[in-house]
Amino acid sequence: MNTLLSIQILPQDNNRSISIPLIEEAIKLIEASGLPYRVGALDTTVEGDWDSLLKLITNMNNRVLALGATQAMFQIKILHRPEGITISTLTHKYDSNEA
Repeated sequence: MNTLLSIQILPQDNNRSISIPLIEEAIKLIEASGLPYRVGALDTTVEGDWDSLLKLITNMNNRVLALGATQAMFQIKILHRPEGITISTLTHKYDSNEA
């Protein structure tokens, strides 16, 4: 794995109300992808290769729109390291402090 994706999806209706059930549907797609991930308080981080992660973003967008969102706003950060990167590479010294 050489890429980390930090993603926050905010599926909205015509009134720009955010749908928590659609966010949960997006997280189900992450789970179903088989890629390692960590759900955080404000976003989810996923490990993978570049192409798999871009496909995941597309699948998440298509799914929430198919389920009734009129738009989907994303906040995305990507770290690509050709020699490899994992979530724990960046968090290992803090992982023992999780509550």
